[in-house]
Amino acid sequence: MLDGGDRRFVFSNHGGVSKTYGIFAQPDNFINRDLVHFNVNGNCDNLIDYVNREKTKIVYDFSDFEVGKERLAKLISSIDLACFSMPAASKESITKFCGMLKAINPRINVLCTSGSKGAHFFEAKAGRLTAVKAKKIQVKDTMGAGDAFITYFSLNFFNKERVDSVINILNGATEFAASQCLVDGSFGYGFEVK
Repeated sequence: MLDGGDRRFVFSNHGGVSKTYGIFAQPDNFINRDLVHFNVNGNCDNLIDYVNREKTKIVYDFSDFEVGKERLAKLISSIDLACFSMPAASKESITKFCGMLKAINPRINVLCTSGSKGAHFFEAKAGRLTAVKAKKIQVKDTMGAGDAFITYFSLNFFNKERVDSVINILNGATEFAASQCLVDGSFGYGFEVK
């Protein structure tokens, strides 16, 4: 549901299909990958142990869900890019939050999207927070916008032949996510929620 141009969840099944039926994967599925993506609702945290940490970067989308300190600390110590949806957070609170995560894992990169307020990225290697403004558009639907942002950003940031700067990657991710917001229902099949 849109609320002032930003997404507001009406409900979530919190990974209903994967929670009910489970995800069955073999360790071989993760050996020769450059990048794997996990989600807080995917119910697949146990599969992180299969990932070849020498070769593969792990992106984890926490969305805007609270996961508890113990689970958060365990995950943060195992991943390369932690993604959070933080639409109400100030730059100061995001900076403090990133510092807390860096204390758990000094090599953690943190991406915080804030809807119409833009996004912030903390790069572990550079030790700095970079902000980008959102693109002002006439939003149809924000479904999939965060996923689009994360996808564009992670594929470009972790590209071994990367030549683009972090700010250019953030700007590209902003453009890509904005284009997603122009599609009704993410796939073109939106419907009104009452």
